[in-house]
Amino acid sequence: MFRDFLRAGFGGVASQAINFAALPIISRLYTPAAYAEWAIVITTATIVGLVGCFRFELAIVIPKDSDEASSVFWGCIFLALGIGLLLAVGLLLFPLRAILGQAIPDSRVHAYVAAITLLSVSLAGFAALTYWNIRQQRYTLNSITAILVAVMTLAAQITWGMFLPRTAMGLVIGTLIGQGVGTLVLFLALVRGQNLPRLNRQIARRRSGSAGVVGTYGIIFVTEFRVQGRQAC
Repeated sequence: MFRDFLRAGFGGVASQAINFAALPIISRLYTPAAYAEWAIVITTATIVGLVGCFRFELAIVIPKDSDEASSVFWGCIFLALGIGLLLAVGLLLFPLRAILGQAIPDSRVHAYVAAITLLSVSLAGFAALTYWNIRQQRYTLNSITAILVAVMTLAAQITWGMFLPRTAMGLVIGTLIGQGVGTLVLFLALVRGQNLPRLNRQIARRRSGSAGVVGTYGIIFVTEFRVQGRQAC
């Protein structure tokens, strides 16, 4: 168990250490104004990405039956895609677009809308893939991917800052590249793995009409919402 704990935790610690070590370099390439603009975009995408699956990804590890867990996994993926589409439409309409335009130059609003949408979907998909790996006890893969996300993000941001205009777009694109690569790696590992989750339509229909399972997942969502709210306070 202790070995599994180390395998599951070293990725988060290592990625934070990498970000901290690269901070002196990044801070010299980009201005505080660029960081402020980047923070608006990333915060919006992160909030949506964290709840993009309505926290149903937490339920992937619960069912004993693999077909049921697979149905929950694909439900999370479909939810993430749907939320991403709704977010893209919402950010282009009032009042979200107006709020975004007040803090960000009009020339970059549409580019940031695309970035927020892609990053939100990537974060939600990444969460679902991560919990599927936890179910399969593939802790090392999750940790290595977390490190890869940090390295690719910083590499893209530093490269942009060295050869292209040092605007917030470099920070945003770097974050999008890093997260996208991480999600792609987990997806490819899923496709090439032996335990590919299968969507069982009969189970999906049965569980969608089951008050017990819906209630269980609802409790998980409400509990997580409360925890997040307490941490925010």
